[in-house]
Amino acid sequence: MLIGIDLSCYWPERMPSQFTVIQGGSISVDLRNISSNSFRGYMTMAFDASKPDDAGPIGTFGMPTDGQLLSCPGGVNNTITHKDNNSIKRNVTAIWTAPADFVGSVIFKTTFVRGLSEYWVKVPSAGGNITVFSESTTSSPTTPPTTTTTSTPPTTTTTSTPPCGAAPSVSRSWIWGVILLIPLMFQQS
Repeated sequence: MLIGIDLSCYWPERMPSQFTVIQGGSISVDLRNISSNSFRGYMTMAFDASKPDDAGPIGTFGMPTDGQLLSCPGGVNNTITHKDNNSIKRNVTAIWTAPADFVGSVIFKTTFVRGLSEYWVKVPSAGGNITVFSESTTSSPTTPPTTTTTSTPPTTTTTSTPPCGAAPSVSRSWIWGVILLIPLMFQQS
């Protein structure tokens, strides 16, 4: 789905959130290369979608399947990254927990590294964001969430993606994805 389309054209304001989680609830975050190629490094953070990135990451991560936790300013274990840039990765999974005192939209951003001159910076999660809500003010979802995928156009020597409106292509070899899996905790009625 959406292979080779620059999803930066669909920034959070343009697509409704497809995921919800209660305050303090958790979801599984899956970093994946959709094509058969691999990546060597990554760094993922979750941000309040209503604030600039320099406001700092929010929430906490559990230990990723192939990586380590970092504590960036403003929190503890709020970032996941690779621990060995020599190992080839095709899929990394970690659990992210929403802050207990936060209500709003969250966007995940990942930098993928293929090599010294091949990397993709701040790849946003598909659909733009997830919604964190308070148990006391929101009813449970009536339809189960679906898995969404974020893709960036492939490139070999640049850190930017083509401008919005660039023609999509399915022949490109590097397709990256950040997949938010079904939330692990929903509000119960």
